Amino acid sequence: HPAYDVRVEGRQTLLDHLHAKKGGAVLLTAHIGSWEVIARLLARKMEAPVAVVMAREQNFSTRAFAEQIRGRTGVRVIYADESELSVLTMLRAVREGSLLAIQLDRPTGGRSDRLVPLFGVDVAFPLGPFRLAQAAGVPMFQVFALREGHRRYAVRLEEPIRIEGRGEAAAVQGLRQAVLQLETAIRERPHQWFQFQPIANGAGRPPDYEIVPHISGRRAR
Repeated sequence: HPAYDVRVEGRQTLLDHLHAKKGGAVLLTAHIGSWEVIARLLARKMEAPVAVVMAREQNFSTRAFAEQIRGRTGVRVIYADESELSVLTMLRAVREGSLLAIQLDRPTGGRSDRLVPLFGVDVAFPLGPFRLAQAAGVPMFQVFALREGHRRYAVRLEEPIRIEGRGEAAAVQGLRQAVLQLETAIRERPHQWFQFQPIANGAGRPPDYEIVPHISGRRAR
């Protein structure tokens, strides 16, 4: 198969971090474009250890195939639903120098989620990645791989996520910064955001707007 044509754009802070071999970091991305392209770029070309946090695929054959493909690129999978000790596995991985990749647009559905506006709608996002970065004392970066054509991608490196302080308020502020970056990416490439689950506001009812792959990022019901 021909190689991917990958163009890297944006802030080079993450690349500087990798070249300086400063250790682990938490990488945020979302179901927009292709995370697999980012994983291949980091694991193969940058020779960086990558661990992806994800829910276990229910279909066994699909899970086995995906694990085989990721294994070829040197990407490790940490299943968030494996046990309550999975957080310790994540913490150990990032402290040992891995890039811990977590999807921002998949809330846990539990008490660790926080409501943050996305296109004017209160949406639940996981606070856990930000608290984990605080505990490990590592930086956070958000990365998107946006499709530009057949096997052509633009890997966008966003501004580093700044978490000033150790408390929850500092983590929430970092979450808000990350959601703003996500909103910008969705607005530019709405047709590439794969969000098939309903998003409700804090009242637990459907919001006045639904988030859809639409040019404005939202539309009235």
